[in-house]
Amino acid sequence: MVCKTESTSSGGVAISEGFIRDEMPGLSEIDVKLYLLINAYACSKSKAELTVISGILNITPDEVLESLKSLENKKLIKFTPSTITVLDRQSENDGKPAVFKDYTPEEIANLKDKNIDALTTFAEKKYGKLLSYREISVLVGLYHYLGMSKEVLMILIEYTGALGKKTMSYLKSAALSWHEKQIDTPKKAHEYITYLEQQKNYHDEMKELLGIYGRNFSKREAEFLDAWREKFSPEEIQNAYEKAIDMTGKISFSYTNKILLSDDKDFDEKAVQTKRKTSVKPTRFNNITPSRTDYEAVKAKRKEALKNRFKTNK
Repeated sequence: MVCKTESTSSGGVAISEGFIRDEMPGLSEIDVKLYLLINAYACSKSKAELTVISGILNITPDEVLESLKSLENKKLIKFTPSTITVLDRQSENDGKPAVFKDYTPEEIANLKDKNIDALTTFAEKKYGKLLSYREISVLVGLYHYLGMSKEVLMILIEYTGALGKKTMSYLKSAALSWHEKQIDTPKKAHEYITYLEQQKNYHDEMKELLGIYGRNFSKREAEFLDAWREKFSPEEIQNAYEKAIDMTGKISFSYTNKILLSDDKDFDEKAVQTKRKTSVKPTRFNNITPSRTDYEAVKAKRKEALKNRFKTNK
């Protein structure tokens, strides 16, 4: 495959601030590494062989293809069997979202909106600091230009503050995500927060069950887990996960997925891909109910197996 770029600059493709700020936080570790590698190939005008890429990144060719499709879905590249084109991010308002606007102090003053004053006071209280004009500009952009209601913004400010994420950059990123998912009422906001909390509990339980510590699941891994949750028991996921490690010598959710699918012909093979493309439906956020009993049973079974192994080795 030939790697090229839409950029007309002779210096190749620069990693823009917009990509780092707005795109990179939503990419998996594999997607980021592959995107950087593709940029390097494009700058040197080199051909990129699938097997060489998989070897450099220490992933399978199938995982490379999955990551390429992910980057294409996010409009970062164009991908064909013969070429990979890196799209020019510099021309898109320096990477800033098209739906967002920065405000000057004069523009803020001229709005004369009491809701802006209320939001500023509320954010300063929850974040425990005075906001700069630049930070207030973010709030004004979210409320006045993006069109988020005061009530929804206050819920988001309180939630991000409780998470310890007390920065306007994080608030802006979360707000843009909520806007994309059409979370525009207090009811939808509370339902989505409930969904996120239940998802976090589920992921924490899966970390313990799979023996993954010291890091969060990547976006790609989380998508696999969420797709498996409605179809497979924790014990089935654990067994497939351990079998994948035995067969590949490393953690591979992609291979775990293949093992699970091979044992269940009714499971939709495009479930994970579809889940990425489909926006979350606010009315379905509260459909997820944790099943801690299953996890406790699996952990108890593991402990019993370890005891028996210890007795045998004595």
